[in-house]
Amino acid sequence: NAAYGIEARNAIQMAVDYVNENGGFNGAKVEFVPYDTQGSAEEAVKIVSKLVEVEKADAVIGSVNSSEVFAAAGSLNKQGIYTIGLGTSPSWMVEDWPYVFRAAMNNGFAVPITVDMLVDLDMKSVGVFYGQDDASLATGNSFMDECKARGIEVLKSESYDQGDTDFSAQVANLISTNPDCIYISVIGETGPVIVKQLRQYGYSGIIFDKESFMASQVAIAGEENSSYIAFANPYVTYSTIDECDIPEVKEFLQKYIDKYGEIAKTDSSYRGWDTVMVMWEASKIAGKNDSDSLKDATNKISGLQGLGGILDYT
Repeated sequence: NAAYGIEARNAIQMAVDYVNENGGFNGAKVEFVPYDTQGSAEEAVKIVSKLVEVEKADAVIGSVNSSEVFAAAGSLNKQGIYTIGLGTSPSWMVEDWPYVFRAAMNNGFAVPITVDMLVDLDMKSVGVFYGQDDASLATGNSFMDECKARGIEVLKSESYDQGDTDFSAQVANLISTNPDCIYISVIGETGPVIVKQLRQYGYSGIIFDKESFMASQVAIAGEENSSYIAFANPYVTYSTIDECDIPEVKEFLQKYIDKYGEIAKTDSSYRGWDTVMVMWEASKIAGKNDSDSLKDATNKISGLQGLGGILDYT
C-alpha cells in the first residue's frame, strides 16, 4: 500500500511549494516535514510525539489510513494542534475533536448512495467482503445496516486480516450463496487482488466498492477483470491525462506530471492537495496562523473548489 502514502506525500509537497510561491501562510513560508508510519497505528502514535516534541509542528496532516488517524489524532486535539486527517472512515469524525478536520470524502456519506444504486438495479441480495481496518470495518457495517433497512438481504459476509493475500476461501464462500451482487469494503491494493480472485472464481456480476477503483488498482487486477465495478465517490483517477475532462483535476494532474514525471494514480494525491488548500484558505480567512485561529476559520470555509467537488465546513 506504499503508493497511497507516497502519492499523498508528493501532492502535499507540491501543494506546499505552490503555497510558498504564492505568498505562503500570511507571508510565512511553510516547511513540510514528512514521516512514514509504515502502515502502523503504533508507529503513527510515536510519530505524533516526534512531530509535537521534536519538530514543534504548528499543524499536522494525518495518515491516509483511518486506523492511524483514529489512534493518533486524539492526542493532537488534546494539545490543541490544528490537524487534518487524510483517511475516509466515518468513525474518527464523530469524535469530539474540534481541532481535527478532513478535506477528503466521508465513506459514511457514500453508503446510502451506494445502496440507492442497488435498489435502482433491483438487487435483492448481496455478499459483503470487508477488512478489519477502521475504514473498512466501519463502512462495511454501515453498508450492511443500510441494506437491511432497505430490504436487501445480506446473504453472507466475509472478512480478512491486514497482510492477507489469499482470499480464495472467502471468495468461494461468497460466490456459493449466489448473491445478486457483491460489495467490498477494503483499502488499498487489497481491493484489486480480491476483484481478480472473484473473477477467477467465476463471479461476473457487479462489484460495488466502498472507494473508487483507481488506476493503480486496475493495473493490478487487469483490465479484463475491472469492468462492472461501481462506486459512489467524488474522486476519479486516470491512466492518462487525456482521459480527464474535469478542468481543476486536469490542471492538478499536469502539475503532478511536471514535477514527478508520471500521472497520479491514486486518490490519496487528490486528498493531499485539497488538504493543503483548505489549510491555506483557513489562514487567509483568519489572517493569522495559530491553531485556534485556523480551527475557527476552517469552520467558516464555504464554496472552496476541491478536486472532489465543493468543500464547505459551515
